[in-house]
Formats: sequence, C-alpha cells, structure tokens
Amino acid sequence: MGGGVKFRLLEKKLSIDMGYLRYSYPDADASLAYNYGEFSLNVGYELGYATLNGRLRFSPNSFGDSGHSWNKRALLSVPLEFLKTETFAFKAYGSIGNLWVDRFALYGLPSQDYWYWQIGLVTSAWGLDFMVAYTDTSIEPSGCGNTSYCAGRAFVSLTKTF
Repeated sequence: MGGGVKFRLLEKKLSIDMGYLRYSYPDADASLAYNYGEFSLNVGYELGYATLNGRLRFSPNSFGDSGHSWNKRALLSVPLEFLKTETFAFKAYGSIGNLWVDRFALYGLPSQDYWYWQIGLVTSAWGLDFMVAYTDTSIEPSGCGNTSYCAGRAFVSLTKTF
C-alpha cells in the first residue's frame, strides 16, 4: 500500500512524484521482519523525442531488518513514431539501477550493492500494453545460492491501467 503526491511543472514537461510505500506480508511471522516501508521520489522530464525518469527510494529499515537501503534507477523511454498506426503505438526503453543495503546478508544479498538493468519494447493498443523485455543483474550465480534466480531472462507481460 502507499500514498503520495504527484504534480507537473514547466508546461507539464517535468513530473515529480513523492510518496511512501509499505510492504506487508500478512502470513509471515513477525520475527522475520519482512514488513517494511520506504520513501520514494520519482522525477521525469519529457524531452520531446524521449522521456527521462529517475527514481530514488530509501528505507530506514528494509526487508528482513536489513537496515538502511537505497534504490536508485534511471529509465529512458523513446516512442517509436515511425511504427505508430491508428490502433498501435510502440516505444522502446532501457533502464539501469543500483540497490544498496546496509546489512546485506539479512536481505539475502552476497554484497552490499548490486546493479540491475532492463531493455524492452512496449506495444499499446485498445487500452492494453504488451511488453517484451530482457532483464539482468550483476549478481553471479554463486551469490544467488548457485541458482539461476539472479540470471538474465526475457519475459512478456500484458497490463491494463484503470
């Protein structure tokens, strides 16, 4: 759950979104300290040919009682106007981010920080967004329990905003 405020400035080219997010795991034992909150700041700017967004999230005591955490991300989204039709709109995007956690072992990380990135293509039509993307992290399999959970992967999603 969360709450916040969002507003636009500079002829609606600059957006600022500030808020608080609370993550709750109702079925988890309270001693695991899974429940936590974080403050969020999102800033976006319409460049005309693209949109640039930055996000900063801070938690004073993150997941699993792991202490302070900082999550920073930049995202560039470019509409593909040359593919646009009356029904379909397309955009490509890329993002890169970094998560830093004070007591990283309690969070389940192999080191205090890691990088993550994603590239994707979004097709919008009839109020739906269909996305194909690839995402990866800088976490090696040895730092992820010798599993492929932290490995790069492609995925698809279908979303509808109400």
